[in-house]
Amino acid sequence: MSQTLEDFFQKNPSQWRSSYPGLSLNTLLNEYEQFVGHFQNTDASNRYQEKNQTILHCFRQLLIDGVPLQYISNKAYFYNSEFYVDERVLIPRSETELLVERALKEISAIDKEEVSILEVGVGPGTIGLSLLQEIKNKKIDYTATDISRDALDVFLMNQFKLSFKIDRNHKVQTLQTDRLIGINDTYDVILSNPPYIKAQEDRSLVHHQVILHEPHVALFLKDDIYEAWFDEFFDQVHNQLNPNGFFLMEGHESHLASLMKKCEKIFNKKGQLIQDLTGRDRFLLIRK
Repeated sequence: MSQTLEDFFQKNPSQWRSSYPGLSLNTLLNEYEQFVGHFQNTDASNRYQEKNQTILHCFRQLLIDGVPLQYISNKAYFYNSEFYVDERVLIPRSETELLVERALKEISAIDKEEVSILEVGVGPGTIGLSLLQEIKNKKIDYTATDISRDALDVFLMNQFKLSFKIDRNHKVQTLQTDRLIGINDTYDVILSNPPYIKAQEDRSLVHHQVILHEPHVALFLKDDIYEAWFDEFFDQVHNQLNPNGFFLMEGHESHLASLMKKCEKIFNKKGQLIQDLTGRDRFLLIRK
C-alpha cells in the first residue's frame, strides 16, 4: 500500500505543490494511516482487503480534490492540544496561538479570583479551550457563541474530548447567536476571531484551497456591509464589557488599523495593535 501511495506522490508533483505546499511522502503516509483508522476493524478477512482498496481510492480522490489534510484526518494541532475539525469549522492557524498567549497574560493580571470570558465566533473552540486548560489559579465562567449551530456542535465535541485537561471549577456554556445579539450579561474579557476577509476585495489573496473547502460564514463578510458590521460589533462589545475589562480580536492586516480607529471612537480610549511573528498587524487590544 505504501508503494502505491509513493507512486501516486511521485507522479503528481504539480498537484501537491498547489494544494499541499511542502508536503512530504512521510507526512502523506502518516495521514493515510490515520485515515484508515477511521474505518479499520479487527477482521483480517479478504473482505477487509477489498475494503482497504476502497479506502485507498477514497483517500487519493480527496487529495486530487485538494481537501485539506486536517479535514481528511479530522485532526488539527493547536497550542498544546489536538482538536477535532471537519468542514463545519475553520482549520486553526498557528498565528492565533499568539492571541491565546496574550489573553493568558492579560487574564493573569486581572485582580479577581473569578473571571468571566465571552468568546464570539468560537468555531472548534481552539482559543477558549486552550485558555481553560492553562488557567489554574482562577475560576473561569466561559461563554462560547457562534452563528453556526454546526460550529457549536464541533466545539462541544472538543470540550468533551479535552474535558480531562480542564479544571472542574471552570464553567462552560454555549449560545447560538450573531455576535452579541441577545446577550445581556457583561464580561471581564471578550475575545473573537471573527470573519474579517472582504468577500470581493480580499478574495484574490485567499488560497484556493481555503475558498473551496473552509466555511465561508467564518471567513468572509460582504464588502458593502463590512464597515457597518464592525461598527455594530464594537458597539455590542463596549456595552457588554465590564469596566477595566479588555477586548482582544484577531483581524486582517489590511483592515485592522482602520478597525482600531472605529473601536477607539466607540470606547473613547486608545487601543493597541499587536503584530504576528511576521511583523504584520494581527490583533487588536483595547480596555474599557
